[in-house]
Order: sequence, then C-alpha cells, then structure tokens
Amino acid sequence: MQNDHWKGDRRLYCGVTGTGKTTMGAKEFLAEEARWHFVYDPEELFSHRYGGKPVGQAELREATEAGGLVCYDPSIDGIVDYTVGTKKEPGALSFFCSFILDIGKSGDLPGRKVVWIDELDMLSDTRSYSPDLTGLWQTGRKYEVDIFAVSSCPASISKRLSFNFITTFRQSPPNCEALAPYGISQEEQMALGTHGWIRVDTRTGHITRSKIK
Repeated sequence: MQNDHWKGDRRLYCGVTGTGKTTMGAKEFLAEEARWHFVYDPEELFSHRYGGKPVGQAELREATEAGGLVCYDPSIDGIVDYTVGTKKEPGALSFFCSFILDIGKSGDLPGRKVVWIDELDMLSDTRSYSPDLTGLWQTGRKYEVDIFAVSSCPASISKRLSFNFITTFRQSPPNCEALAPYGISQEEQMALGTHGWIRVDTRTGHITRSKIK
C-alpha cells in the first residue's frame, strides 16, 4: 500500500572498527516502533548478538506474516554471494531488498518496515549498481520502509544511496573527506575519543555531539 506522506528515514552509522557504531545503531534500530524489523543477517551475526531466529528464503514469507523481528540469513540456503551481485546475477542482498519492496507494493501487509543492513560498503560499493537496493532506497519510503545502515568505510558507499541522518564515530582520513561536506571537519572526526560520536541531520544541517554512555 502506497503512502505518499511517509517521509522516509535513511540513517547511517559509521566509524572505524571498535568505536561502537554497530552497538548504538542496533539499539536505536530495535527501539523503533514498527510492524517489522527486517535484518539482513549473513552468518547470523546480528541474531547471535541481539536475538531473533534466522531464516532462509523458504521461511522468510512465513516469518514476515508473523511480524516482529525478521532475520534473513542467506547462508542457510547455501548462498555465498552476500553482496548485491550484478544485474545478470543478483546477490543475496538484492533478493532481500526486492522481497521487502514487493511486500510493500502488494499492500497485503501494510505497516512500517524498518530495515537493518550492516557493512553496507562491503555489500555495495561505488562501482556496483543494484536496481533492487536502489529501488528500496529511493522508492521504499512510499511503502513505509525506513533503513538503518552501518559502514566502516562511508567513502565507498554508492552516491545513489543518500541519508537524512549520519552518525559518525572516529574516522580514518579518506572517510573524513567523505563526511566533510556535511559540516564535520577531518580534525574533529579524527579527534573523537572512545565511543564519542557526531550526528548530522543532512536536511537541516543541525549537528549533535555526544558519547555512548
């Protein structure tokens, strides 16, 4: 069912390994009020840490109809390409995105759908293009789809994927340059201490600074 009034939430949590980006992102993701929390969960990394029953393609529809936390693990089906793949040979992430978007378009299961994708830069970089991932990103808002993504290397994320909130922890120089246009200097990003973070609302330019308690 289409909802033209839904603004769409696209959030990015980024920073070098061990700074707390995944911990903070997952906590905020799970706290969101939604009919579904869809998790792209290769090798059960999310479900092992935060709960939820991993399912493959055969159980995905049934798990979705039940609502709540839905963790899709492509390794259950023996799929080894966790990325978006190519146009000719789509990977598991492309299937996952297509599945969620099709659910929204069908109108059979209306309600807010919040999606979690970890290590986005490793699954879809600036050289790859997936109509399924881009479609979910750009048109998913019409079907009440919001996306929470995590990345260690935001400079490698496709420019087709935009965010309205970016939360950065300590960064390395190449990634500092990618975030500089949003008003966060390289010096400030590199100087963030343990678990310190900066969040920018890309629509308004408002910046918040804090630290994981």
